[in-house]
Amino acid sequence: MRSTIPDDIWAMFPSGIPAVNRLQSVVDGMSQEDLAAKITSSLRRIDQSKIQEFGSMIASYGERNGVVVPPGVHQGDPRAIGIMLARLAQSEKGITRTLQFLQLASSGRGVTAAALSMSPLGRGGLFALLANPQTRSVVGPIISGLIKR
Repeated sequence: MRSTIPDDIWAMFPSGIPAVNRLQSVVDGMSQEDLAAKITSSLRRIDQSKIQEFGSMIASYGERNGVVVPPGVHQGDPRAIGIMLARLAQSEKGITRTLQFLQLASSGRGVTAAALSMSPLGRGGLFALLANPQTRSVVGPIISGLIKR
């Protein structure tokens, strides 16, 4: 399986891609403020142009789908994105729906997006999110930062 996973994913996750339930337990063990701060810290280490593109993408998708988008997300403000993602992850929908939201936001519309939204998201789903170089460059460091606590 290692041969099918890009090297930069192995660099982020030397022990393998974490299970979604492990991510959920990390999220559950933090306050929303601490989670937002941790996400913000990870985002501040990423190239600002990638964060701006990511912020614009999730803000646009969120607004079209009834998600509250804090001011600054469109412009790529790491703190605003951290707050938005922490709210999503700690909502009643949890980390699974947050990762599905990110997959749908990055995939656009169509049959693939509809199938993703209806399928359970497990380790393979997280891999699918990380397989997209556009989202991997932002989501990978966030997830890596959370599991390193």
